[in-house]
Amino acid sequence: MEIRRIISEIENGNYDNLFLDIYVDEDKISYQKQRYIKAIESYIEEFGEDDVEIYSAPGRSEVGGNHTDHQHGEILAASINLDAIGIDQWVKAGTGQEKTRSSKRWSDFSLYTDENSS
Repeated sequence: MEIRRIISEIENGNYDNLFLDIYVDEDKISYQKQRYIKAIESYIEEFGEDDVEIYSAPGRSEVGGNHTDHQHGEILAASINLDAIGIDQWVKAGTGQEKTRSSKRWSDFSLYTDENSS
C-alpha cells in the first residue's frame, strides 16, 4: 500500500479496530498509532516513499523451561503486550506479476518501558 496513504489512514482512525485487536487496551491505541507513524516516517527517511507492508511480531515471555524447547522439551510461555514492528517493500520482478522481497526493510525492535507500554 502507498506509504503516505497508510499514515493518513492511521491518523484518521481507519485502523483503530485492528490496533485494538493487536494491543487490546483501548487506552494504548493513541500511543501505538504514533509509534507506527514514527516507524513509517523513519522508513521514508531511510528508503523513500514506496509501497509497503507493515508487520507486527508479538512478544512472549517464557515463564519456565527457557530454551528447553530447542531440545524437544516443554516450556510454559505467555504472550506479552510488547511487539516488534517491521516495514517491508514488495516489488514486482521484471515485467511479470510475481513479487520478490526487496532489500528495503526497516524494523523497530525497541521495547518501550514508559507508562504507555505496559
